[in-house]
Amino acid sequence: MSLKENLKAKIKLDRIFQSLLSTMRELPARRWLDKELTKELLAITDFEHKTVMDLHLYIRPLEGEIMEVAVLDNELPIYHTTVADVTLRKSPYWRQMFSIRNVRKIMNDQDVIASKGKELLKRLRVNALALLDLTILGTTLRRSWRMRAGAWRRTRFHRYRSRWISFLSCWISSPCLLRCWSLVSRASAGQSSTVALFPALSTSSSSTKKTSL
Repeated sequence: MSLKENLKAKIKLDRIFQSLLSTMRELPARRWLDKELTKELLAITDFEHKTVMDLHLYIRPLEGEIMEVAVLDNELPIYHTTVADVTLRKSPYWRQMFSIRNVRKIMNDQDVIASKGKELLKRLRVNALALLDLTILGTTLRRSWRMRAGAWRRTRFHRYRSRWISFLSCWISSPCLLRCWSLVSRASAGQSSTVALFPALSTSSSSTKKTSL
């Protein structure tokens, strides 16, 4: 899938997951699960849907004949066993109830159950994320960040360079600097620096001298 499709799939996955977590009830007497939304979550994973009798099973291979089997009901359990064993435990025939061994399996599934409820939802989310190519998203975001950072540095450099050039232009053309250059040129010609820089002060000093004489 393209980057855009991967991003859309992740947003959809997060939305479904958060909605299921917030609406699922796990109290023994009041278990409830949004099955339609759970079907959407399972469709994003690599579990294969299979209907056996009245059960909606989601299956994927685990080891040999052992499968991971998720049952779509209000409890939402997942088993590590065979499909036939799950069918016996969740929806047995009445003839199978005459076997004490079968009754023990039906009454106690702790030997084959892996997780259920919200814990299974978290596992399904991890499984769905593993199928998305999010490395492309991370690489693209890093490249975009580097490009933006480089553009920001260049813009900042040009802005400060323009301000510095404007400052130098104003400073070079300022009257004070022009007077300093005039002082240097007159001093090199033998004229007093005081007269060059402070003509008013020089004039008052001369008049004072004449008065004293």
